[in-house]
Amino acid sequence: MAERIRIHRESLENRKRQLQQWRIPESVRLELLRFLDELGLGKVNRGMKLSPERQLQYLNGLRVPLEFFDKPTRQITLRNVEAFEKALCSGQLRNKHTRQPYAHNTQVELRKLLKVFLRWRLGTAKALVLTDWLDTRHQLKTPD
Repeated sequence: MAERIRIHRESLENRKRQLQQWRIPESVRLELLRFLDELGLGKVNRGMKLSPERQLQYLNGLRVPLEFFDKPTRQITLRNVEAFEKALCSGQLRNKHTRQPYAHNTQVELRKLLKVFLRWRLGTAKALVLTDWLDTRHQLKTPD
């Protein structure tokens, strides 16, 4: 069997330790760690266990909206989600490394990750009220 070549140097455990540096409430930190554990067990995505690499993508992607909200998950309102969407679409939220606005497909991924996290945390009914209207369709690019 072929050995898989890892191109990313980050590990999930290192990133979990770095959660202490995020600007989010302590309750959200604990929820996020529990969320990652349940992703690995397959409790979140209908019995599909997610690899540590995919869990790392969830963790990296959820940092943007959770730091934007900066409040406990139970206190997130529709107005907060609307403000996040406006900031994301208008380019106010930027990539921390390149200082560029997020690409359209990255914006779609951030929305999808937020929907999954809120559905897990708040339940399907409340999560649908908050995020059902978000556009999660990828734009197809044509070659130049």
